[in-house]
Amino acid sequence: LPLLIFKRGDRHLAALGASPQAFFAFSVAEAGFLIVTATIFIEGLNFFHFFRFLAPFCLYLYVSRGKEDGFTQTAIRLTGLIALLALAQQITRYNPFDATIPYVTFGNPMYLGAWLAAILPFSADILLGRRGDNRRRFAPVGGLSAPGGGLLFYEAFFAFSAGLAALLLTRSQSAYMGFAAAMVYLLFKRRPRARIAVILTPAVILSAFLYFSFFKSGDIALSDSFKARVNYYRTSLEMVKDNPLTGLGAGNYRGNYAPFRLKADLPYHMSPQWAHCDILHFVCELGIFRALILLLFLISIMMKKIPPVSAPYKAGVTALVFTSFSAFPFQRISTIYLFFIFAGFIMREEAAGEGEHIPVKKAAAVMIGISAFIYALLFGYAQINWKAGEKFLERGQPREAAAAFENAAPLIPSDYRIWLDIGRAKYRAGDIGGSLSAYRRCLSLYYDRDICYNLAIAFKAGGNKVMAEKFMKDFERLKAQ
Repeated sequence: LPLLIFKRGDRHLAALGASPQAFFAFSVAEAGFLIVTATIFIEGLNFFHFFRFLAPFCLYLYVSRGKEDGFTQTAIRLTGLIALLALAQQITRYNPFDATIPYVTFGNPMYLGAWLAAILPFSADILLGRRGDNRRRFAPVGGLSAPGGGLLFYEAFFAFSAGLAALLLTRSQSAYMGFAAAMVYLLFKRRPRARIAVILTPAVILSAFLYFSFFKSGDIALSDSFKARVNYYRTSLEMVKDNPLTGLGAGNYRGNYAPFRLKADLPYHMSPQWAHCDILHFVCELGIFRALILLLFLISIMMKKIPPVSAPYKAGVTALVFTSFSAFPFQRISTIYLFFIFAGFIMREEAAGEGEHIPVKKAAAVMIGISAFIYALLFGYAQINWKAGEKFLERGQPREAAAAFENAAPLIPSDYRIWLDIGRAKYRAGDIGGSLSAYRRCLSLYYDRDICYNLAIAFKAGGNKVMAEKFMKDFERLKAQ
């Protein structure tokens, strides 16, 4: 969406008579990031995770080498829109993602919380500045401005108020921490230090009072979150001990979680998709060296000196970094793309020639398009085979169904549902061994009572009564929870 709203700058640069350079200049940190991305693809021909890293990085290149403007207003209006939708979901109890009410979320409290924590600094920056200055500097365009001044200050006020309310209702502790870090950064940038204590002290006291008296009260899910994270971290450390250099491979965290949970001698709990600490997650999957290279890229962004006008971008990155200490914003599309857009603005080289980076921008735009196109083809191929397998099962053709499901599985190996369908199809086809293998893979991705039940039935059909009884007991235990 921001790319559609940005003003196109290429024609303007060409009109200036600039001579674009064909040389693609990357910093050491950028080159390191590309190398890590290449290794992710080489180690397992993993297209999904290759594009998951490459596409947002190309967006970063496009923004960092460009001169487009207008993101501040876009960010403020998006904040107001998303916050309004979130509040409407809370008030109407409309819950399409089956998320636990009273969480305001589009799938998970952290997703929306981290997004708001990262983008609210744009509204806050307008409010922290002088009202008159903001009106003159950020006057809206396209007929939305009133005579003698702009509406952006009022838009920012609404966006910040609604966004803060939605953020509080997400009850995401990680997002709270990220937002607090972003606001502290903005205050240090925008206000004299003497005023910071006056502003922060009552804000901290009020926030603590609201949180512990209202939001935290009686919330069993939140009270258990710390304990759950401790289990995740202990299991993750076992993964690092076994694979310190190479890691488990991108996307293999959840699939390898259960054996390491047992190795850590921890009680049963469902295998999480992420470690709930991004740096730890990257170390588990990529190994220490590749994770450090990614960290170098992040440090280069955090250490970059920026003009005051870029403070909201640095605040947004700060919010995501602090959120990532106990959550996973760098694993989610909604927040990882924000990070790379912000990073692109931060890393712009103002002293560089205006036409110098046009080839890099065009190459980045082409790579984004190619990445999206190839991934769409692969994902579409997987979905076609998956749907075909479901139809074969409905027609009573389990062998054909199993073959179709197996064609889809290599392209979506982390989706437990495809392995569940393979297990069902092979069981009906009489391939008990293949069914057990698929169910075990499914169980390693998602420990669920229905999968335990299917495993119990398959083991019973294969004559293994001991394992059948074990998984039937697991089924009964999970059913009772």
